[in-house]
Amino acid sequence: MIALQEIGLTPILASATGILISWWIYSRYRALNYLQSFGIPVPTPHFIFGNLRELRFADDKNHQERHLEWLEKYGDIVGYYMGLKPRILVADLDIIKQVLVKDISIFTNRPDVPRGIPTLVSLRDQRWKEIRHILTPTFSLHKLKGMLPIMNECVDLLTDIMKEKNGEVIDIYDYYQGLTLDVISRCALALQLDCQRNQKDDILEAVRNLFRLDLSRLVIMLVCFPGLRTVFRMLFRFAPSNKFITFVVGHLKTVIENRRRDKEDPVLVDALHLLLEASEGKHEAGSVASPGQVLLNDEEIIWNAYIFLLAGYETTSTALAYTTHCLSLYPDIQEQVYDEIMDKIGPDAEINYENVNELNYMDLVINESLRVYPPVPLFVSRECKETTTINGVTIPVDAVVDVPVWSIHRDPKYWPEPEIFDPLRHLPEEKAKRHPMTFLPFGTGPRNCIGGRFALLEMKITLAKVLRKFVAKTCDKTVEPLPTIVRTTIMNPRDGVFVKLEARE
Repeated sequence: MIALQEIGLTPILASATGILISWWIYSRYRALNYLQSFGIPVPTPHFIFGNLRELRFADDKNHQERHLEWLEKYGDIVGYYMGLKPRILVADLDIIKQVLVKDISIFTNRPDVPRGIPTLVSLRDQRWKEIRHILTPTFSLHKLKGMLPIMNECVDLLTDIMKEKNGEVIDIYDYYQGLTLDVISRCALALQLDCQRNQKDDILEAVRNLFRLDLSRLVIMLVCFPGLRTVFRMLFRFAPSNKFITFVVGHLKTVIENRRRDKEDPVLVDALHLLLEASEGKHEAGSVASPGQVLLNDEEIIWNAYIFLLAGYETTSTALAYTTHCLSLYPDIQEQVYDEIMDKIGPDAEINYENVNELNYMDLVINESLRVYPPVPLFVSRECKETTTINGVTIPVDAVVDVPVWSIHRDPKYWPEPEIFDPLRHLPEEKAKRHPMTFLPFGTGPRNCIGGRFALLEMKITLAKVLRKFVAKTCDKTVEPLPTIVRTTIMNPRDGVFVKLEARE
């Protein structure tokens, strides 16, 4: 073999390597100064990680606390970098409204997700609009009323289980997870599970494990080295989360195959039915696809069924757990909720859409719980398609605008004494005094949470049935303030939510 030195290639290779390294260093330096060139203040970023380490891996502050620290130091507009991705933390409410509502043509998309799967959450532009249009009827008023018997049946099973736990200290979060998975499986997918009685149900365990995993190292590498996206996406099959995802998706594939084989329409037209109809060019009322319309493929059906399952399960169970925790801490408020249930519904009457929507004080309590403990504090984000200026602030193309929901919900400018749990903050006359962007548990605008009304209805039915049978009390394991953790985007109770449910006499 001829040595490189003999043919004079060593200096050439060394020079080429030096040029590549210099170009790589310069390109990263330039990328990490992108936001600053538009006059946006940025905490000093790390050359490889940007500000990712401060947000995700610091010992002194969690993600939400870091946001709050930056906003206090730099003001309502703060830039930062997730790897090389420029992001802007915006706490200016007028700019938030412009981004989420008025300028939706510029801020249509959420930031690209690492796995690149085609769900309603991650789809972009026209394809997102098409899938959103297909799925929106799932949560129409007519459909919600049709779902009530299923919700009632699922919650009745929960209260039966709670009777067996009467007076015991329990982690109510575990039981709410079983409930919400049962509800969303049956309402959105016509899928019957044994996940309430059986806390070791395979599907329940799989989705629980998904939400217990921290941010994947592969995701971190993908964020830090976007040029290697294709390689890292291929490696996701070896990520710890993949076996749980594969299990859940495999189960959904079987459900879809059975639905197609049996050709039986569900009693309730659910999300899966709408997805399958769209794959055949059908829409509501039997209409067919217009010429040139791209139909849903199997991958889109599977992944959207998957995201419905996960979203309907986790956020609602978390919100229910937080609300029950707050009610246990404030027995006077809990009794007011109980009195309203007795007055509007009674001790034994079946709950229907009309009477549950008369529980106005319960609405206030749920909203205050969502203010103090927003289940999804890091999900209200939009990517900028073109450089634009709003209220004197220039938002450059490709930057992601992040709305710090947790910080806004606890800002004393909008919420006096924010650490105090006060449902009366949400009375219509009090709400009218505040900017509409001060309360964003489900986001807002065209890309808000599609299942927000479904979640609130499920929460109200659950709390009404539980509270008219039980009193939620604190116990030796109750902790206040409740420790929380954000592993990806959802804020979970870090150590569970422990209460004692005692049967009412």
